[in-house]
Amino acid sequence: MVFLIGNIGGYVSVHRGLSELKDEEVVGLSSSWWSIVVPPFVGGVLALAMYLLFLSNIVGGDLFPKFEPDANSPKGLESILTQHADGMASYGKLFFWSFVAGFNQKYVVDIINSVKAKP
Repeated sequence: MVFLIGNIGGYVSVHRGLSELKDEEVVGLSSSWWSIVVPPFVGGVLALAMYLLFLSNIVGGDLFPKFEPDANSPKGLESILTQHADGMASYGKLFFWSFVAGFNQKYVVDIINSVKAKP
C-alpha cells in the first residue's frame, strides 16, 4: 500500500508539473513515456524507503507513524512485512508521508542524506 500511495504522489507531481512546461517540452515528453512512468515508480520506491526509516526509528516523533509487530511476527527480514501501524492516526501519518515521498522526492532524498551525514 505504501508503494502504491507513493506512486500516486509521483503521478500527481508529474501532472502538476505539466502546466509549467513549454510547448516543446510537452512534445518531448510525448515522445518518451519513460519520463512519465519513472518518476511515479521512484516515488513508490522512496515511499518504501520512508517506511523502512519509520520502522527502524531512525526518523521518529509525533509527526511520524509508530508501528507494532503482529502477534505471531516472524524473526528476521520477514518481520518487515508483518508490522502494522499503531492505530488509525499512525495509518494516516504513514499514508500522508507515503504520498509526500512520491510527490516531493527531493525531500526524502534530503532526509536520507541527513541520516547518512550523522556520525
